[in-house]
Amino acid sequence: MTNGLAPKINFGIARDGTVGWALCLDSAPATVERCSFVGTRVTAHNAKDTDGSVVWANRACTFRNCFWTGTRGGPNGTGSNGTGAGNLTVSLGSTVTCLVENCTFAYNSINGGVCAGVNVLGGNLTVRNMIFHGNVGDNRIMAADVWLKSSSARAAASYAIFDATNSAHVGGVSGSAVTFGDGILTGDPLFWTPTESAIDVERGT
Repeated sequence: MTNGLAPKINFGIARDGTVGWALCLDSAPATVERCSFVGTRVTAHNAKDTDGSVVWANRACTFRNCFWTGTRGGPNGTGSNGTGAGNLTVSLGSTVTCLVENCTFAYNSINGGVCAGVNVLGGNLTVRNMIFHGNVGDNRIMAADVWLKSSSARAAASYAIFDATNSAHVGGVSGSAVTFGDGILTGDPLFWTPTESAIDVERGT
């Protein structure tokens, strides 16, 4: 899949068992390139654990040169239901890896206790040549940029910039593991677009 765009789509109600409202990859491995998810918002009512994901992948997928900004996924409210959702949710077997490279997650947010970036329910995540900036998660429950939701989940990051690499931005449950390789930076990536203009996308203005 190449050159896709999901602009300012507001899915007001996600019912039980609904995942991947903008894109759902659940039957075969796929490569997603040069796609943008802009201002897509999902509010999951009566949610099961994984409902309300903006993008969902449960195969060995590759995301390359993609862009998430102003997206908002997750449950309506807080609690355990819907905490498996996210703006990109990855649910894989223990030997399977999802590669996310040359992608940007900026100014995304959540409904309730959900990761605003990549939420890994299981398996392995590799992120490289990435920018994570201005994402707002519920850090009482999980990190804003990358969260490993199961003890078997693993993530490896290299050549990426985060606002910070502390538990408010990158982390997981007990038993999970995040490995930072070469080229990890923290700070402001100094986007050309003014911060307020980017946030307006999430607000729907």
